Amino acid sequence: MFGFEPPGAGRTSFLFGIAVGAVTSLGLRVLLTDLWPAASRAADARWAVARRHREAAFINQDHDNRLDHQARADNTTGHRSR
Repeated sequence: MFGFEPPGAGRTSFLFGIAVGAVTSLGLRVLLTDLWPAASRAADARWAVARRHREAAFINQDHDNRLDHQARADNTTGHRSR
């Protein structure tokens, strides 16, 4: 007969599917739970590096501005004394 299954086979397949799905979802949950802190730490590290770069660029720009002002002051002073 078409569509005939032995007794109990349908229930066994159904229960096996539920068990496999539960184990899979649990494994995925554990995997994502383990990855979340690592991703968060990586994002924090990238943010810290970017902040250090911005601070270094600001300090370098300030240093360059001071050197420019000093050079202008030296040139201005040098021309006046002549």
